[in-house]
This record gives sequence, C-alpha cells and structure tokens, in this order.
Amino acid sequence: MRRFVFIPIALMSGLALFGTAQSAEVSYPTKPIKIIVGWAPGGQADTLTRTLSDLLEKSIGNTIVVENKPGGASGVATAFIAKTKPDGYTLGAISDSPLVRIPHMRKVTYHPTEDIIPVIRTNVSIAGLVVRADSPLKNFQDFLNYAKKNPGKLTFSHPGSGSSPHLGMGALEVKYGIKCSSVPYKGDSEMVTALLGGHVMAGAGTTGGFGPYVKSGDLRLLAIFSKQRIKFYPEVPTLMELGYKVTAESNFLIIAPKGTPAPIVEKFQSLSVKAMKEPSYGSVADKLWTIYEPILKGEELKKAIKEDDEFYGEIIKTLGIKEE
Repeated sequence: MRRFVFIPIALMSGLALFGTAQSAEVSYPTKPIKIIVGWAPGGQADTLTRTLSDLLEKSIGNTIVVENKPGGASGVATAFIAKTKPDGYTLGAISDSPLVRIPHMRKVTYHPTEDIIPVIRTNVSIAGLVVRADSPLKNFQDFLNYAKKNPGKLTFSHPGSGSSPHLGMGALEVKYGIKCSSVPYKGDSEMVTALLGGHVMAGAGTTGGFGPYVKSGDLRLLAIFSKQRIKFYPEVPTLMELGYKVTAESNFLIIAPKGTPAPIVEKFQSLSVKAMKEPSYGSVADKLWTIYEPILKGEELKKAIKEDDEFYGEIIKTLGIKEE
C-alpha cells in the first residue's frame, strides 16, 4: 500500500531556503567581485584594499576588481553600496565615518545600520597628539598644564572638522574642562605641514599621517588616543592610562548592502581572515603605520561600531558640529 507523507509548506520553505543558503556558501564566488573604495588611489585605504584583494584572488581563483569612488570621507561609496544589488559581488571599502560620524553632522541618503552590513575590519586608524621636536611641551601633562593656564591660546591642527582626531580633542575639552583653539586642515598631510611650519603649537592626527615624522625626529608624540598602547610606539602612553577616558579610533572596513545572504558574508569573512594573516598583509600595514589586529568581524565589529556611534554622536551634539 502506497503511503503519502505530508510536509507542512512552512517546513518545505525553510528547507528550500536552507538548501539555497548552503549552496550559496559553497559556490561563492563564481564570478569576479568588485570592491568600491571610498578613497582616491594611492592612499592608505586604497593600498590596503588592493593588498587584500590580491591575496583573496589567490585563494578564490576569481578576479577582484577595485574601483575608486572618492568623496565625503567615503560617504559617496557608502551611499552607492547601500543601493547595490545584495548578491555579494559588489562590496565597499570605507572608513567608519559614514556610519558613526557623518550621520550626526548632516542628512545622508542611507541608513547607517539598516542599509549596510559591516563585513570585516581591514585596519584601524589611531589618533594621537604631536608637537614639534623643539616644543617646550615635553609630555601630555605639559600640554594639559599649558592649556589650563592659557585658555584658548593653545592652537592645534587636525585633519578636518568631524574627523576622529578632531573629535578626540573635542572630547578631551568637554570632559575635562580645557579650552584649545582648533585649526582644521584638509587631511593629515596639511595638518602635519602646518605644525612643522610653526603655524600651530600642536597637532591631532593619525599614525598614518604623523608616523614618519615621529620616526624622523621632527615631531614628538605626547599621547595615543587608543584603548591600549600600540606596537609602533610602545613607550607612548594612551590617554586612558593617563587617567583620561577618551579614545579616538577610526575603523576601516569592508561593507555589503543589507540583504546580502549571511552565508556569502561569512564566506567572505573567512577568506579575508585567512588573507589578512598572511605576512605580506601585515608588512604593508606596518609601512602605512596602521593597525589591523585584532581582526574584527560579525557581532564584534557591529558592537565596536555601535559604541563609536554613541561616543561620537554625543561629542558632535555637544560641540554643535554641522557639515554643509
């Protein structure tokens, strides 16, 4: 006697989806992947993205095309990815600025959490406070004492309004009652040039910008705005260990549009982790004076972005920063 087995439609749908997800995980990628870099060619983000892409190509057996869409501190690329087909074949390489800082300063055409999936962090840019080598400010306490005794007279350059170094200094002023005069420039290069030229007394920038000049002895690093000391300057204290609860880090990451299947995201993550553990990736990161470990992905990365969003959002609101 023939027997019929009835399977509920919901269960059948679930099995079908499971099967699709499984096959997507196994087969991805089956064609070239395009990564949209939110910065101009030749910079830190572009160089590291191309290094990662080269390493990924060797393991996946498919081409990765890197395309540059600079503008708005990688906000242009973020808006583009938010509207891209969520199939895992067009990804973005951005800083976290379009996710945790820019939306607090102006309206954006995307939702930073609902339209974007943070896939994996490629590196983190650390802010720090530097002075010229001949400055009488020998350490951070000297800097602090001068700022307190001379409100508004201590001038510092930074890479631009709303940048992580600028907001780190802003947090220091707000939380600990000091008053400095900030002078915005267009990027780390101009910030350093102004400091070396004696136009300002100090500079708040990132390791990628001031690193070579600290090494050459032209600048002196007073403090690092990271959660812990970094390998480039093991002798330099963090603000945290000096007793000031301020950090200023900018995560650079690969993103995907919302709706990209989880198995595809996870496959790209696992492939990227393997590539980033290659010595050549670390070598390039070191030359660029940037940190990439610990490697963050998934829920850890989402948590870090959420914490930065809350921190920067509060400071931007307090300082009343608006971007036209």
